[in-house]
This record gives sequence, C-alpha cells and structure tokens, in this order.
Amino acid sequence: MVLKTILLTFVFSLCYLLIGCDEMVLEYESVGNFQIDEMIENGTHYIIVTGLSLHSSLNVKKVETLKNNSDIVVLVYLTLVRSKESPSGSFYYKFKIDDSVKQILFGKNKKLVWKNM
Repeated sequence: MVLKTILLTFVFSLCYLLIGCDEMVLEYESVGNFQIDEMIENGTHYIIVTGLSLHSSLNVKKVETLKNNSDIVVLVYLTLVRSKESPSGSFYYKFKIDDSVKQILFGKNKKLVWKNM
C-alpha cells in the first residue's frame, strides 16, 4: 500500500510538472476513516460523506456529485500541496437526496457506498 501511494504521488507529480495535470479523483481504496451518514433536517433528506485522503502530498481541492439516473456519484478531486496552502486531505460533504436516489457511488471506479433500502 505504501509503495502504491509513493508511486501514485510520483506519477502525479511528474504529470503535473511535464504536462500541467492539476487534479486527480480520489478512489475509495485510498480513503481513511471513510464514513457516510444520513440525516433528516426540516423534512429534507441529506447524506454526509467524510474521510481522509491517504495521499500525503495531495490536498482535497473540491468535492462534487454527479447524478446518473437513480445513482449519485461522489467525486473528490485532489491537487498537489502548494507551499502557500494549508494542506488538508480531509473532506466533509453534505448534499440533499430525494426518493429517486437508489444508490451512492464513490470515485471514478464507482464503489457502492450507500444503498436506499
């Protein structure tokens, strides 16, 4: 796992330096303390996704959701830590869902992390 993390960091750094790649998508296997919670607030159903990127030289840049029919895909974008930034690999993302959502997937590999029962 450590070797994989070092290799990914090296490849991403090389890509950034050579061709200007500025972000990558975090996959479920590279998240520590992953948690998904549900809450209802004022009659609205929310999902809260939290975790910590295990890529030590990358910051969380942004988190977004994409709706695909009855699925929602959560994408966490990472970018290289820059010296002027306060590095943070943690993320907290809260979003609304409705009854049409059947499952929530994480990352480009679409790991199933929540299913509507």
